Amino acid sequence: MSEVRKKINLDTLFSAATTGTFIIQLLALLVLIGASVGYLLVITGIWNIIKDNQDIVVFLLLIGGAIAFLIFMLFFGFFMRSHKRVKRFVLGEGIGHVATESRDGQIILTLFAFSVIFFTLAGLYAIYLLWKYLLPALYSITNSIYPNIIVLALAVIFVSLLIQLASRMVSRYAHRVVEGIAEEAP
Repeated sequence: MSEVRKKINLDTLFSAATTGTFIIQLLALLVLIGASVGYLLVITGIWNIIKDNQDIVVFLLLIGGAIAFLIFMLFFGFFMRSHKRVKRFVLGEGIGHVATESRDGQIILTLFAFSVIFFTLAGLYAIYLLWKYLLPALYSITNSIYPNIIVLALAVIFVSLLIQLASRMVSRYAHRVVEGIAEEAP
């Protein structure tokens, strides 16, 4: 086995990207639900009624915490059941199934792995730009932090999905390229 393959396990890299983005999507969905409920309490005026009575606030926080934990456990169960399917969808017969000893193949796989890293950095920068330019304007319009949290959660879900799709395309294409190199090698 080549020295590059021992140093860089690309199967683990793509698998970690898939698992990480799936977990981030589920957590962002949990935040999205919580922020939506909070925003509904604010826009309906219910929060103004109950905020002066600390006993009701504590009770609602306890109920909300219990519901949030229950939803988290449901998401955790969903993750455990569907993680392998999502990973198989993203990776498929991709990089993890390529066994090559050639230096050219390893270089190509490493370059494709860097492309996924660049997609990730671009997605994170897009969220930063959203945070810097759109969210202050949204806050000035609504005077509430909840729409900002909702927009950020949606952005995180969308960026994670784009990273998964980029990983899928890169993994599949890299598999074909490396197989082509392996077939041409004597």
